[in-house]
Amino acid sequence: MSAQLTAQSTAQEPSAKYLVNLQPPLVRHFDLIAQAPGGVARLRELILTLAVQGKLVPQDPSDEPACELLQKIRVEKDRLIAEGKIKRDKPLAEIADEEKPFKLPVGWEWVRLSALAAFENGDRGSNYPSRSNFVDQGIAFINAGHLMDELIDYADMNYITPQNFDLLRSGKIQRGDILYCLRGSLGKFAQVTDDVAGAIASSLVIIRLTDKAIASYVMRYLKSPLAAKLIKRFDNGTAQPNLGAGDLAKFVVPLPPLPEQSRIVTRVEELMQVCDALEASGQLEAQQHAQLVGTLLGTLKDFSNIKVWHGYELLAKLRTAKVVNDALIRDIYEALEANGDLTKTWREAKHKAFTKIFGSGSAA
Repeated sequence: MSAQLTAQSTAQEPSAKYLVNLQPPLVRHFDLIAQAPGGVARLRELILTLAVQGKLVPQDPSDEPACELLQKIRVEKDRLIAEGKIKRDKPLAEIADEEKPFKLPVGWEWVRLSALAAFENGDRGSNYPSRSNFVDQGIAFINAGHLMDELIDYADMNYITPQNFDLLRSGKIQRGDILYCLRGSLGKFAQVTDDVAGAIASSLVIIRLTDKAIASYVMRYLKSPLAAKLIKRFDNGTAQPNLGAGDLAKFVVPLPPLPEQSRIVTRVEELMQVCDALEASGQLEAQQHAQLVGTLLGTLKDFSNIKVWHGYELLAKLRTAKVVNDALIRDIYEALEANGDLTKTWREAKHKAFTKIFGSGSAA
């Protein structure tokens, strides 16, 4: 790990002060992640789950709450509608309690994706380009196969003439758009990162965020297990997986304050780099282990916004997912306790916690 990353970890991670003490008993267990089938994939899912639940980084009470961000987005969206640049949304039902899978931290808001963006399908009428309209050079006509690693892959792109492009009534991309797959590889997406002209095929929809500053967080959300569950819920069940833009608009999004979104995205990127290294080599450098372990353990700390049982639930989830084993969980408790980082509440509830997690009254 670079000196800069180490400094950032120390400055941002509340658990950094005891990482040195935690490292020796924990490092050997995380090698099991690389050895287990799908272990790194499960770890990536866990990181994104913690991210959208507000458990990956601490909250800052000085952050402007998400309700204020939403109000600004509404004002801007109303302006764009008045100017005829986007269409008015179809009214959607209020988010019901049963649609909220977990409790949000203070300052966050549940919101439908339609409140954050406009959606635009490609032109599916008589002007839709067929293969006979493709040319060697021209304007990109993008389909699901061109979405690679959250970017547009132009290596094997289809092109149409400017004349065909001008005939299209919708589906023309803009810088900052998120192109989202509605058929086949549901949930696959890419962001438009330049000002090059292009249009989408019928398998895609454009998610045009009203505030581009939230794009990085929204893309992390779209990759999360929460979004994957919503895809399964709204998939129409035909032979080919299929969503409609109207279904996508109904997705519920846990929206953090804008400054926290930035912190979440930074932490997710750091941890995904650690996962990349783990996937490539099968093991991590000791300091990289410590960074990853420290972030996950940070959720077990008694932050003001995290109740003690959240920690127990996370340990149980880790164990069920086979990301960690019983020995590692015991090492976590022993290291925290030895370093004086267990609060009185944690110590008094420890016996009950192990009963809940392991089904026995023993922590040994």
